[in-house]
Amino acid sequence: MSRRSWPTRPTISRGWARRGWTVYVLYVRGWDRIDQRQKTPLPNEHELDVDVQWRPAWKAMNGLWLRARYAHVEQYGKPGHTIQDFRLIANYDFSLF
Repeated sequence: MSRRSWPTRPTISRGWARRGWTVYVLYVRGWDRIDQRQKTPLPNEHELDVDVQWRPAWKAMNGLWLRARYAHVEQYGKPGHTIQDFRLIANYDFSLF
């Protein structure tokens, strides 16, 4: 698919980074997409993503990484639809050997 888009992604971590927090927001507006197989226009799209991450600095929780992610995608035109996605992610780094 070819498309034109306008992305922006501010990241907020100043001051919070010392406490293990990072927050970012991504907004993308895409338009003029073309289906390459059928050569037909696809709906325009707006997408908003929010990601909050926490890596605790406590020694007892070393290796733990928690994330909350939210995505909202809207398509305009025919057929248009909305997608909302929320995820909670827990990662833990450890050595097996």
